[in-house]
Amino acid sequence: MDLWKACTSRTFSYGFERGADYPALDTTISADLLRQIARIDADIAITVYPFQQSQAPHP
Repeated sequence: MDLWKACTSRTFSYGFERGADYPALDTTISADLLRQIARIDADIAITVYPFQQSQAPHP
């Protein structure tokens, strides 16, 4: 626990790649998980990465 307290950043990072097709991504962070993260004084970061088409030629 001393190592955790010594951290200068306590972040749980969620990363998603945004696609060009539907359906949209739907995800949930439960209230219980939010309480647990708050209890340990951590943050949540969410990053949505832009869609990038492959550089490979299409057949």
